[in-house]
Amino acid sequence: MKTFFEGSHNTEGLVVGNKTRDNKRLRLVDKNGHTNITEHHVPHRGSRYLNDFFTTIVDTSWRILLTAFATAFLSSWLMFGTMWWLIAVLHHDTSDNVDAPCVDNVHTFLGAFLFSLETQTTIGYGSRGITEECPEATALLLLQSILSYVIKGLAVACVCAKISCSKQRCQTLVFSKNACIAHRDGRLCLMLRVGDIGETPLTEAHVRCYFVTDKMTDEGEVIPLCYQDMAVGFSSGADRVVLAVPETVVHTITADSPLYKMSHKEIQMEDFEIIFILEGTVESTGNGLQTRTSYLPDEILWGCRFEAMSKPRGHLVFSEFDSVYHVDTPEWSSERHEQLTGHISMALDAGRSWIG
Repeated sequence: MKTFFEGSHNTEGLVVGNKTRDNKRLRLVDKNGHTNITEHHVPHRGSRYLNDFFTTIVDTSWRILLTAFATAFLSSWLMFGTMWWLIAVLHHDTSDNVDAPCVDNVHTFLGAFLFSLETQTTIGYGSRGITEECPEATALLLLQSILSYVIKGLAVACVCAKISCSKQRCQTLVFSKNACIAHRDGRLCLMLRVGDIGETPLTEAHVRCYFVTDKMTDEGEVIPLCYQDMAVGFSSGADRVVLAVPETVVHTITADSPLYKMSHKEIQMEDFEIIFILEGTVESTGNGLQTRTSYLPDEILWGCRFEAMSKPRGHLVFSEFDSVYHVDTPEWSSERHEQLTGHISMALDAGRSWIG
């Protein structure tokens, strides 16, 4: 079972749909891109994570990652130190007067631990070392050497993968706090602004937009969190963005848009979420990147446009990134606007015909 919006559809009934009892909307995607979905009662969760061990380790926090590898190294030193001590005890090498010991100068458990540490880290101080007397010591040395290379290789791979991960690069991509609806080229449009304050540009950057709400089919089936694509110019290539300067992403509210029949008042009363996704490739590392944000109905400003950002001497003033200004925009829906425009056009055509 999955819990949506930090608890919707749960067995305790604390959240109905995507509202809590205090009628506060909860979001599927936070403004910072975090997805509020928690899985419960997943069968064989542990084995599934272990099957993808490398990705699981890389996705953990630095604190957990470093603690895990420190524990792995310390455990291996202690484990092999115990094995070296057992070999010394069984071969009676703990006394000082041994002619042919398995390991020179290993008379105590601390000495066995130090020999294990020196072997695995290839320090080689020279005072301790195995001899030709014990084949089992040679086999144990081979086993410890192989295991140490495995742990070191995994540690280096995980650290390098985590350092080169593009999650931190997402912090330099900014989205407007609000989305706007206003006329552009005679059509109602949903607009939002995206910018990049990073030093290295994104290549092949493109955007996607989804309308998320519960949907009821003709048969009465309720589909929770149904995604509907909102066109942002894929057919014309307008979804490709060059973020040298902040850009305004535009969704034209046509008959195919989920906002087509919604007026200003209806948008404020509806329960939905608009998820905006930006994807690209980090030029310096070649790693793929995806960042997200979302807008709830009360974050959509009707009759507003974004202010043009000041560019004194080639510099962008990002304090104006979220600035908007109001424009006269009728509060009826795009469908109603097209109907009225069509009626006016028909009346004008009829008038011209009558005059002619």
